[in-house]
Amino acid sequence: MHLSSTGLLNHPVRYPIQQESPRRKRPQFSIRRNLSVRWFALNGRLVIPTARIITLEQQNTSCAHPLCRDVALSELTSVGLYVALPKLHREAKSMRFRSVATISILLISAACFAPSAPAQDLGAGESKAKTQTVHYRASIDTVKYVYGVASPVAHLRPGNILESNSLDCFGNAIKKPGDTLALAKGDNPLTGPFFIDDAEPGDTLAVHILDLQVDSDQGIGAFAPGFGALNATNYTPMLHPPLPEKIWFYPIDHANNTATFQALDSNYKVKIPLHPFLGCIGAAPAGGESRSSVVPAEFGGNMDAPEASAGNTLLLPVNVSGALLYFGDGHAAMGDAEIAGTAIEVPLRVRLQVNVLKGKRIAWPRFENEKEIMTAGIYRPLDDALRIAFTELVAWIHADYGLSQLDAYELLSQVGKVHLTEMVDPNYVVIASVEKKYLPARRSKN
Repeated sequence: MHLSSTGLLNHPVRYPIQQESPRRKRPQFSIRRNLSVRWFALNGRLVIPTARIITLEQQNTSCAHPLCRDVALSELTSVGLYVALPKLHREAKSMRFRSVATISILLISAACFAPSAPAQDLGAGESKAKTQTVHYRASIDTVKYVYGVASPVAHLRPGNILESNSLDCFGNAIKKPGDTLALAKGDNPLTGPFFIDDAEPGDTLAVHILDLQVDSDQGIGAFAPGFGALNATNYTPMLHPPLPEKIWFYPIDHANNTATFQALDSNYKVKIPLHPFLGCIGAAPAGGESRSSVVPAEFGGNMDAPEASAGNTLLLPVNVSGALLYFGDGHAAMGDAEIAGTAIEVPLRVRLQVNVLKGKRIAWPRFENEKEIMTAGIYRPLDDALRIAFTELVAWIHADYGLSQLDAYELLSQVGKVHLTEMVDPNYVVIASVEKKYLPARRSKN
């Protein structure tokens, strides 16, 4: 999605500077090699860039030239090109552009599309908050099995991009026929936590899911005694004996973006389209709690929501300083409700961008993209989860789009959507949504 659609990008802060003449002044340029554009003059105002440069990879095609309209820059490096660095000359005797300035414009435009400098890798425990892109590699030795307050593996500034990975829900332990679930060290190993600078309780953490890629040539599906929607558990006892442990292997066809289901009791096969998403993503809970990686709740967690996929933004309540973001439990595809207890479980390569919405408080996770707004209801029984989801959606429409609560309630009765993401975990998860085409113009960008 384009970040501007949710108003999550920073905007340049403008400070007036003294002018000697009411005439519009054009900036004078000098040519320097391998310099960064740090500030510029525009229409007699000093524009201080507050937003990090958005690279071509993030689909921003704005020109960096100071005569272009409302461009915010920081750390745009020439990458071997000559870059024009504007100078403020209050005593400027000549306002004419020479041919060298014309060349400067062309070179700066080229620099807009030059790749950014390589990011520096971060290992566990390191913090390089000033880098534009943070790299972190998780392993079975660094993952966590609870959401809670813990030492961060890295710090992220608002606007930073994180490139990382997640293990599958078995810790990548199941490799071949004959392997058993007993090989897994725990359920849903989590990558993180990541400390988000400037995030404090009462804020909202915005996680833009930029890209998710399956990081394996096979996926795993399984069920085990005591787990699953149609299986006996301690809280849903049944007279029949528990179903036995079973494991299915799904070959991944990366070229055609499919996984293949192979029946265990016949020769039947069918291809399933891939839709990679994070089954687990959340922040530290409130009240000093630590919650199992199997649990979904107000903090997010094991929501098993296909909405946690590339192109969507997840909004999470911030409960502790730094938010402490975790994610894991990659899925290549999953049916509604995840009734057998697993999706097509895979490790993922993960690319996220984080932002902080200061002073905006939400109670439950939300999702958004260019076409829809979506709210999560997470609880048992199922009807209470649905009530939470739609109550949150009514509140969002009222706050950001200006409809009264009763009008929003009635509108959702006609055009609202709902689906069940899972009913196998300690809490059930429902996602309610509405397409933006049915809503008034947004009055709040947050």
